Amino acid sequence: MGGKLDPYAVNGRKTYTKRYASVNATTGQAVSFADVAIKGATIHIEGATVVAHFVGSHNADDTGAGTAYLTSNGTSITVDIGAYAGETIYTIIAPADTINVSVFAWA
Repeated sequence: MGGKLDPYAVNGRKTYTKRYASVNATTGQAVSFADVAIKGATIHIEGATVVAHFVGSHNADDTGAGTAYLTSNGTSITVDIGAYAGETIYTIIAPADTINVSVFAWA
């Protein structure tokens, strides 16, 4: 893929975090990292009780990048991905109303 970094050729572990507030049931939220190939991610659908804030070891200069929240009553899914920079990892859509989503990814 011309000019794109192969996620399987990258060595080392770098973490990236993102948070999306008020993801809705109509359009949802595409999750991707514009400037980094991702090897895996944990998507955390937040609950009401925040127990910790996380900031990745490396900064992703991207929409939503920054502090992610971990909640005691949220739901998480962790997957191996292998996504090129800019490639959508998931599109998250709320079942009703809105939800908050934190993403913990590694490259």
